[in-house]
Amino acid sequence: MFAADLPVKAPVIASVPYVTWTGCYIGAHIGGGWGHEDFSDPTGVHFAPAGAVIQVDTSGFLGGGQIGCDYQFATNWVLGIDGDVSWAGIKGETRDPFFGNKNIDARTNWLASATGQLGYTWDRWMLYGKGGVAWARDKYDTTNPLIYDFAGIETRTGWIVGVGLEWAFWQRWSAKLEFDHYDFGSRTVTLFDPNLGSQLASIKEQVEVVKFGINYRFGSLQ
Repeated sequence: MFAADLPVKAPVIASVPYVTWTGCYIGAHIGGGWGHEDFSDPTGVHFAPAGAVIQVDTSGFLGGGQIGCDYQFATNWVLGIDGDVSWAGIKGETRDPFFGNKNIDARTNWLASATGQLGYTWDRWMLYGKGGVAWARDKYDTTNPLIYDFAGIETRTGWIVGVGLEWAFWQRWSAKLEFDHYDFGSRTVTLFDPNLGSQLASIKEQVEVVKFGINYRFGSLQ
């Protein structure tokens, strides 16, 4: 038998796993935030002259969870929706520069958002931007030790924009690093002391946040 008569086997080509970001996910995150809350006194008599602003710088840690869904289209593009909530200890205080016997405190207890996302992928990496509506739970105090404590708590509504990078590192698991800017605008809040009644404060709030997160996906990313 001649060599030419031997059967020829087709070459074996190893299959390359295809990564797709289409599917829903749930995950958790940790991070930190910083920002400022600008206090002004509409009456000009309680803690600042009319037109003056007292800035309280805030910072602290946060942690929480997220849930969402993505749809990959046109090969490299991904549309998604995402919701997250972060329990926070972002807080700060300052001495009243106009009435030196007073302290002004601000604290954000939690942040939440509902956003749309657009991402561009290459293999196991995705760069994305996001934007939508945001909420914050805030507590404020203007205090003079042993004399009064005017306090208020509220849930604010604002907006969020952000950018992030996500890496599908193993099967259905991915990790992400994200920067978000929250803006809650300015609004008038009533602060209350049980003995002295109420006073008004106009408060403007912005927060910046960096988060590291892990997601588990219920489909895709093999």
